[in-house]
Parts: sequence; structure tokens; C-alpha cells
Amino acid sequence: MKFCFVVGSLFKQKPHYTTTYLAHEAWRRGHEVAFASVGDFSLGRGNRISALCAKAPPRQDWDRSTFLKALQDYNLRWSPQNLADYDVLFLRFNPNTALELEQAVFAPALDLAQQLQESGVRVINQPEGLRRSASKLYLSRFPETVHPRLLVSRRKEDLKTFLLELKKPAILKPLRGCGGRNVFLIRSAREPNLNQILSTLTDNGYVMAQEYVPGPKPGDKRVLLFEGKIFARNGYPAIYRRVSPRGEIRSNIALGATAEATEFTPDDLQLVEQLRPQLRQDGLDFVGVDIVGNKVIEINVFCPGGLGTLDRLYNLDLTPSILKSIESKKRHKQISLELQQ
Repeated sequence: MKFCFVVGSLFKQKPHYTTTYLAHEAWRRGHEVAFASVGDFSLGRGNRISALCAKAPPRQDWDRSTFLKALQDYNLRWSPQNLADYDVLFLRFNPNTALELEQAVFAPALDLAQQLQESGVRVINQPEGLRRSASKLYLSRFPETVHPRLLVSRRKEDLKTFLLELKKPAILKPLRGCGGRNVFLIRSAREPNLNQILSTLTDNGYVMAQEYVPGPKPGDKRVLLFEGKIFARNGYPAIYRRVSPRGEIRSNIALGATAEATEFTPDDLQLVEQLRPQLRQDGLDFVGVDIVGNKVIEINVFCPGGLGTLDRLYNLDLTPSILKSIESKKRHKQISLELQQ
């Protein structure tokens, strides 16, 4: 099989990143692996879609670090590749990291990936599903029992009214964004700096006000799903806790949060089961779900991470299971085509 991983930049990848785990495992299993930048697609004669790619060398006995170092070698020759020749296109970029490029770069890339999917390439996650779930508004597609009470608006008065009626702490955050940027804990509608916070947020777009859900510990749980299933190996589910630093409400690892092992509870399972049908319908195969208490606070569909963290915490590499599932679906597709002939 041939795999292409579309990223923001190959040179920003690190050995412990989920993308590197996936690419290395595919390569280790004997598949062809290439990387392309989200800004390097082309469409030409005959609607041929290509991308400038860095192709991994033939399989060798390399660990992830050596594998990635070889790909990031500045002397490595990049070459145009016909993406219709690939079996799997992994979209591993996050438009929320650079919203100013959304219409110029990310939207056309999703359109081209959609055409590739329609030609028979498996695209993970599916472009139409990514468009639908590109903002935190996607959470509102699910039953209200799943997520905290919320309001989405740019009207300051509406947001203030929500806070007054809630009568408890709330989180204010941009509808589009990632990495915990511009996320505020509002303890009451009489917050001294509320007007300033609302101005900062609404000047840049729509805002989500979300009921603050306290958990048993600071932070949240991250659950990884693949093809609608809670991925597990040897009985261990793909879940861990992200613990916020002291005095911090955000649980992003990049902001100093730490990861620790945790239990997967019946409440967690019930939440995931309520998400599954919509995620499958939208073609969102690889998803990270963030849970606090008994509520889902965020669904991560662009470039979800955590495989490296799970490996470190549990000595549990789930990547082989993911690749086996992809390979199995490819075999079933080939058998189906042969039977039709």
C-alpha cells in the first residue's frame, strides 16, 4: 500500500508525534510512505492532482527518530507524486493554527482531497466531515446530555445574559482556535474584566460560552477513537488524563499540562457511545474526545494526538492495530472489486 501524510510542515514533526508513529509503522510494515505539505498540492491536465512529496527510503531497521531524521534531511530530493496512485491520504494538519491561511491554503487542500476520495483514495479524516466539524460548534450536533450547557454568539449582551442565567462559572473561548489560546474562566457575570474579555473575543469572531464542569482532578481525559471504536490493545483502552498546572484551567500539554494514566469508566463509555453514530456518519475515523466529569467538552478531528503519550504511560503502542484495520479494509475492498468483475 501507499500512504501519504499531509502536514503543515515536515520539518516541525517530532519522533513522539502521532503522525510520526503512524508513518513509521506503515513504513515498518513494508508500505510506501511519503509526506507532503498542505500548501504543495497541484491540479493540472486531466484533473490530475499531485503534490510535492518527500518519500521515505526503502525499509530499514530504523527507530522512529532515525526514520524521521532521514525524511527531514535537507538533501532529500522532493518530487511531484500523483496522489491518485496512493491508497491512503492522512490529513494531519490543523487549520485552526493559522486561520489567516484558511481560505488561501486549507480550504483548497480539502477540496482537492475530496476529489481524491471520490476517485477511490481513502482519506482520513474525510474532507466533508472535517469541514462540518472545523469549529467547536460541531459539539452542538450532539444531544445536550453529552456536552455542557453552551451558547454561541458574537453579541456581548447575549453572552452576558447567558452568564447571568447560568449562575455558575463558565468558560469563554473562540469558536475557532486551538492550543488553549484565548480561553478564559469566568467565575460570575460580575467579573471585573468581563467587558474587556468579551471585546477581545468578539472582535475576532464568534464566541462559545460553555458551562464550567469541574472534574475530580484539574484537567481532562483524552480518549482516542478509530473508526468509531475506543481503540484498545491487550485490554487497555486508549485513554489518559491531562493534568493542568497549578492555577491553570487549560490542560494542553504544550502549556505545561502533564499526562498520567487513568481509568475508563462506564460514564466515559456512555458518552462515547452517544458520539459514535454522528462521527461515523461524518467520516471522522480518527478522533480525540476530551471529557471532564460526565461531559464532553471538545472533539478533536484535525490532527488528534496522543499515541506517543499512551506508549509512554502504558508501554502501549496502538499504532499496529490502526494499521491492521486500514490494511484489512483495503483487502476487503479488493475482494469486493474482484467479485464484481
